[in-house]
Amino acid sequence: MINVKYMIVVFVLSAFFLGGCGSKNKIREGDTFEITEEVRENATVQSGQQYSDGFTGIVPKGSIIKVVSTPLSSVTYFDVILIEVHGKRDQAYIEKLLVPEAMRNSEGYRGFYVSIPKGYIGTKIKRISE
Repeated sequence: MINVKYMIVVFVLSAFFLGGCGSKNKIREGDTFEITEEVRENATVQSGQQYSDGFTGIVPKGSIIKVVSTPLSSVTYFDVILIEVHGKRDQAYIEKLLVPEAMRNSEGYRGFYVSIPKGYIGTKIKRISE
């Protein structure tokens, strides 16, 4: 008969390694990724108002994104800002390209961020720095 303690140890180690225990699977504030396939996701507009607004944005292939804050391990999305689109690191250009004009020109507008599914890592986005 197989020792129960041995089975528990094997199970825990298997879960540890298969579950992505390594730091390269963790997402942290400041990590950067490259979009390897066009991504269509929800974006949230930041404003001085007590409510938020949003839109569905298309992030072009080749864009560089940066993680805004370290997500909880239990969430399936993480928030990013775009730092480069079409080879340009000009925030005004990026916002004009992606954010609807009415939202950009609204009182209190302070920028936007995009929510990206964690499942896109390795499929639609690739890590370029930690």
